[in-house]
Amino acid sequence: MTLLGLRECGLAKGNIKGKADTHVLRVSGRLTRGEGFATREIALSDAVLAELGPRDNWKFDLPLYTTGREVCHASNPQCDVCPFRRVCAYAKSATA
Repeated sequence: MTLLGLRECGLAKGNIKGKADTHVLRVSGRLTRGEGFATREIALSDAVLAELGPRDNWKFDLPLYTTGREVCHASNPQCDVCPFRRVCAYAKSATA
């Protein structure tokens, strides 16, 4: 899913800075490019999230963190129950 696609779905507006959390990096990367961001890619993750999220970073950061912790696991993501599955590049590539 492209950044434009996420905006069209109502999931992306405003500017934020993401935090360097493993769950946030994994989910934001999987949503936008099909694979998680590495910790060395924090600046890239921040740039992508700045295009996606609301001005208050916690409004977007917490859902990404929670999704990564409870659903989008590193080794066995549960794409079928993920709230982002319809717009997620990783989920779309996994079902293709």
